[in-house]
Amino acid sequence: MNRPHTTNCAAAILAAILIIISATSCRKGGINGDLDGQWRVITVENLDDNTVSEPYNLFYCLYLHTANLTNPGVKATANMTYDKTDRRLTLEFPYGTDQLAPWGIYASPTIFKIEHLNHQTLVVTSDKARITMNKF
Repeated sequence: MNRPHTTNCAAAILAAILIIISATSCRKGGINGDLDGQWRVITVENLDDNTVSEPYNLFYCLYLHTANLTNPGVKATANMTYDKTDRRLTLEFPYGTDQLAPWGIYASPTIFKIEHLNHQTLVVTSDKARITMNKF
């Protein structure tokens, strides 16, 4: 008569162990606060000639220590360093920056000063460009 009770207890213990294991799995969460996420480029101001472009379908995906710049035809990956104290974002592209001017990237590394950052808006400035983005 104790067997059904023992089986139910064993099943409950096994379920509890599985829940604990899945809750502590190796999923890596964001480390950069509001900066982490996918950002749509709204404007790129070229500071050399004061022209402003409003590109369509340009994105910065910033997560952990990586930045991906994408549009339908180009994808570039950079090593990213985010200094929260100095409000600086550094992108280093190992394969060059030939096609990245639409994103406001003209050299590698590119160092941006973060002018504004919240959960919805990001504004960064380098020595060559000022870029305004919205979280996508």
